[in-house]
Amino acid sequence: MNSLPAQTLRTRHTNMPSPRSKLPVTAAPAAGEIARPVYRQDIEQFVQRFDGGLTTDYRFKNRQPLSSEPLLDGVFETLALDGLFLHCVDARDLADRVTESALQPGIKAVLLCAGNTDVVYGQHRYWLGNRADNSGRTINEAALVSYAEPDVFRRYWRHGRTERKISLTITPDWLQEHLHEFANNSAMAEPLRKFQQLHMATTPWQPSAYALNLAQQLLAPPVFCASMQRLYRQARTYDLVLEVLSRFLCTDSAVQSKAMTARLTARELRQVSQLTELLRTEAVNGLSMPEILRMAGIGSSRIHRHFRQVHGCSIFGYMQQRRMNKAYAALQKDGVSVALAAELAGYASAANFSTAFKRMFGITPRQAWTRR
Repeated sequence: MNSLPAQTLRTRHTNMPSPRSKLPVTAAPAAGEIARPVYRQDIEQFVQRFDGGLTTDYRFKNRQPLSSEPLLDGVFETLALDGLFLHCVDARDLADRVTESALQPGIKAVLLCAGNTDVVYGQHRYWLGNRADNSGRTINEAALVSYAEPDVFRRYWRHGRTERKISLTITPDWLQEHLHEFANNSAMAEPLRKFQQLHMATTPWQPSAYALNLAQQLLAPPVFCASMQRLYRQARTYDLVLEVLSRFLCTDSAVQSKAMTARLTARELRQVSQLTELLRTEAVNGLSMPEILRMAGIGSSRIHRHFRQVHGCSIFGYMQQRRMNKAYAALQKDGVSVALAAELAGYASAANFSTAFKRMFGITPRQAWTRR
């Protein structure tokens, strides 16, 4: 397995600060390390290392910052693994800025562990942060976006705002090389293939506890020697890739991977897999939940909890996500009317559909239609 060493931009306190603060890779922050500002030159040199493979045309919008103007306080780094790019950020903005670049094709997954971030992927703007659900449980917000072609990425900087996040890019070349089912045009990989080929497609992603734990380990790995450090991060990056792809590849192996974390029995796993396959067909259209479960041959009420443990959402939420993705594709690719898209998503009211659509995708159905 060929890989490039992680490129890290880390800042340290010195008695004589310099505007050029790019430092070599280290396994973890040294004891007592104090961050000092990062400057424009540091960011530009860092971005150039991945120019063409991950991003191109990185620039500051409006006004170019002075070489002596501090921009960032903290650490960010990128790990390149033969078509996978993992970007880790643990930093605080020192200025109000807007930066923009062109991201190359691939599936982009972003997971926020702490703080807030304001970013734009193509036509989708995300304000990600940590929020509490109805039960008071903390929800770490995340996003999944497909770039079928190069398109804009924009970040809005805000003085004093902190963010602790990871961003994963899975390139088309990596999918073609590493997924046998994807390369052979298998029906098993069809959901992933459709998502990857639909430019600016998005889908809800509620990261599992396991995915959040992987993100934390990638942001704060143990102190190893350089070679062990790379192995540690590579292993966890591939585990994170599996978490992301399992969102699409609803196969027995993908569900089983999630079930290992959920600790389901073999019988419970079969029930979840059986129900998942049924939900992916048109046979469930118009059926109530009891009718769907009877069709799947499942009588246990615990299937609701088991399904959530595996997929990170309820059965109804899973069905709604699939319907909304279908409506989005129909609007953007086929140019159907908003009323028909609402019907495809199972909504009797176009107004209610528009509200739910904007909540999920960040744009209105009309905007999706006009951006074909």
